[in-house]
Amino acid sequence: MSLPEHTPDVDELPWSAKHLLWVIEEAGGSIRRDELQEETEMPRRTLDRALTRLEDADIVRRDRDGDDDLRFVRVEITESS
Repeated sequence: MSLPEHTPDVDELPWSAKHLLWVIEEAGGSIRRDELQEETEMPRRTLDRALTRLEDADIVRRDRDGDDDLRFVRVEITESS
């Protein structure tokens, strides 16, 4: 799986963002946020800050996982442009 061309140097991301990216890639490029938190054992605040950094860099996006239950959010690696 490759990162989008407009992605900043991954080396400049904090370790938490790099770790999340690795876990998401290992999950096939898509994982629910609650599963991601369980897998990484990161505190919610750290997880959300790292996801925001990855979103700001257009590396991942967060989407609601289905229309019926708004509690679940799916995190996906964005497609290469």
